[in-house]
Amino acid sequence: MMKMYILCRRDLTPAQQAVQSCHAVAEFMRLHGHLDDVKKWASDDRTMVILGVESEAELAKWEESATRRGINCATFVEPDIGDQRTAMASLPPEGSRLFSNLRLI
Repeated sequence: MMKMYILCRRDLTPAQQAVQSCHAVAEFMRLHGHLDDVKKWASDDRTMVILGVESEAELAKWEESATRRGINCATFVEPDIGDQRTAMASLPPEGSRLFSNLRLI
């Protein structure tokens, strides 16, 4: 089963975390929704896991790590808080352990 992982900053309020996580998923689908594996996930699995990161800097490191591994991801930048990175959505291949060190939000 494929799982979409959403990484969201823990330093945001719970309401902001919910909204920013949704923004990240929307951005991911805007950028990658045409890809076959994303279409398969959207039609068959639709499992999402929301994980927490401590800061914008940590989120940027995860984005760089996923990109370096060739894993599709999309980070949302929130204009209402100074264009800060707030959340990232990623759909790693089945069995990936990339985000296994992170805790649920």
